Amino acid sequence: MNIKNNIKLYLNTIYRSYTMLLALIILIALASILSHSFLTVQNITNIFRQVSVMGCVALGMSFVIIGGSFDMSVGSTVSLTGILAISLQPIVGVFWAMAISLIVGVSIGLINGTIITSINGTQGDSFIITFGMLTVIQAVALIITKGFSVPGSNNKSYIFIGNGDIGVIPFSIILFVVSAIIMQIFITKTSHGRNIYYMGANSEVAKLIGIKVKFYKIITYMISGAMAAVAGFILTARVNGAAPKAGVNLEFEAVTAIVVGGIGLKGGEGTLVNTIIGVLIMGVISNAMNIIGISSQNQLVVKGIILIAAVCVDIRKKGIMGEG
Repeated sequence: MNIKNNIKLYLNTIYRSYTMLLALIILIALASILSHSFLTVQNITNIFRQVSVMGCVALGMSFVIIGGSFDMSVGSTVSLTGILAISLQPIVGVFWAMAISLIVGVSIGLINGTIITSINGTQGDSFIITFGMLTVIQAVALIITKGFSVPGSNNKSYIFIGNGDIGVIPFSIILFVVSAIIMQIFITKTSHGRNIYYMGANSEVAKLIGIKVKFYKIITYMISGAMAAVAGFILTARVNGAAPKAGVNLEFEAVTAIVVGGIGLKGGEGTLVNTIIGVLIMGVISNAMNIIGISSQNQLVVKGIILIAAVCVDIRKKGIMGEG
């Protein structure tokens, strides 16, 4: 990319970040008008608990998308790692159950990344391959549980992950924010993070300047798998149970939040600040729809429309930039 395009991408990222932040503020104001119970401490706390699961998934997927690929297997990874984290506790204890589940999440990312890089897969290839992996992982989760839900953990420390508070702030949102800060520093302030941006912008050019594209692509998938496992811990701790289809549609909700926040689907741009804003926007919309009594089926319709609209806006802006 030349300097002119770099400047355009930078300005576009700033513009979209502030635009989406303004949109978030407007949404909060509208939700407050629609329901007097929206801005209560209890409801805000509830929003934070809800977005922490999707937020962790979106953080990991952001790395993959910035790197120029897709990871549609995260929803099933959340289900499987959550099942393992609870099922293994009576056998190996809480610490090792979580450690094994985290390793499984990272390993799924490793497998995804290895398959895609071994065939020099394109962005479209990554979508299909990881969607296939979603089906495989979901099948494994169904086989392990025989299609039934798994009873929750009796360990108070584990339950605290999803339901505990530090002061008035839910621990799950603290975990999400701390993860976001660490990952934001990594991707924006280190040479490794810059290499991921270069790879996402143009993988062929990245190879020519000596960036180990295959290595970094696998790393992004491993990070995505790890964050899906963390989301699995939060979800199963919050509902105190696990189910083989608990993570269904989380991948699409995460993609929606990422695009709404302003990260382009073509890769090479955006920051995790965009992801956080997008996650909060989707959290506020979901919560507001629940409060005013919109059915879950109609909520899916609304979220689908939001995703379509966000992608169209993203493509339109890319076209305008290309014309410049």
